[in-house]
Amino acid sequence: TTNGPTIKFNGKYDDLIAIGDLYEHDLNKDYRKFVTPDSKEKYNSLEKEILVDGLNEAPKVFYDDTNVIKVSGGHTRTKILKTNGAKFVPVIWDRSLNGKNPIQKTFVVELAYPICCTQNVVD
Repeated sequence: TTNGPTIKFNGKYDDLIAIGDLYEHDLNKDYRKFVTPDSKEKYNSLEKEILVDGLNEAPKVFYDDTNVIKVSGGHTRTKILKTNGAKFVPVIWDRSLNGKNPIQKTFVVELAYPICCTQNVVD
């Protein structure tokens, strides 16, 4: 259901979730800080594809450790649906992340296995 054009869905999904109940994953906020002409072109191309042909893959979501529904895959698709007036989004549950805080896990891994910042240069 949308306020704008009808957007069809062409794939499998587990649930329909109100778009207002979906929240961007915290890691995505840092990842999406940098906007380039290439990223704008890809966004516009995906938006056109979704509006013309429909959504082919449902975003993946999970309940974080505070019981909030976070998007783990498909942030751009979710944003496009929201921008175009979708009220509900078909989703696939990523149950492997339920109840976890993936950011915390990432920091633990980085502390246990620090990333080396030097490179060997070959002449």
